[in-house]
Amino acid sequence: MTHNDEVETITVYRGPFKDQPHAHHHHDRRHADDAGNETLSNVIDDTDTDTIDIDDLIKALAELSKESVWRVKGFVKLNEGVRILNWAFGRYDLTKFEGGETGLAVCIRFTIMGERGEVKRASRKFVAALHADIL
Repeated sequence: MTHNDEVETITVYRGPFKDQPHAHHHHDRRHADDAGNETLSNVIDDTDTDTIDIDDLIKALAELSKESVWRVKGFVKLNEGVRILNWAFGRYDLTKFEGGETGLAVCIRFTIMGERGEVKRASRKFVAALHADIL
């Protein structure tokens, strides 16, 4: 068994539809409801470019299973500016993004890594709390 067979990754996204990775392939957006069911919507809404409150992010991170989800890495636009999130096994760092904010309309773009077959299920509450999409 190779390392790739042991790790599953998903992308979590919140931002303008036009900047969504692979947006040219489909026009549906996936949402996880409170029960963890994935639903599709045809809403193309550029109002998702707002910011995330840091307390909401911290509360959402606390929902992640440390057994099934091993790492979350990516960008988040907080009220205080853009930060790079590095979460691993229940601990996290938020580092100020020094690359400038020009053209960064994305509110959230995370890669979540963990146990194969468990990452989507274990991330649903986290994704729903952030009003984001699993791509």
